[in-house]
Amino acid sequence: MNQRQLDLPGLLGTADDLDETVRLVEAVGGRIVAGHADVRDAAAVQRVVDRGVEALGPVHIVVANAGIICPGKVFWKITDEQWTDVVDVNLNGVWRTVKAAIPSMLGAAKGGSIILIS
Repeated sequence: MNQRQLDLPGLLGTADDLDETVRLVEAVGGRIVAGHADVRDAAAVQRVVDRGVEALGPVHIVVANAGIICPGKVFWKITDEQWTDVVDVNLNGVWRTVKAAIPSMLGAAKGGSIILIS
């Protein structure tokens, strides 16, 4: 899916941020499968979850931590397109993340935790 780029300089995580997270996890002996997905793209989110499940086994905890704002703007002055982006990331993106992870959690039949942060 070809998503329109979000114009939020300095407010979104970067590839360098993800690399640093991988480095920190591995530095303490942890295992990690890192992937980049736009939460507005359900198929991309599912691919990242599937890679993790394949490498590490079933999901036990899913943290949906996605949220954007339109900096420097009062909400009644943002465009319809900006509002759609906010809803698609903050609400729909969280739903897509959990939706991608739950089948693995249910398949493991060991319970789990779902943490929603925005």
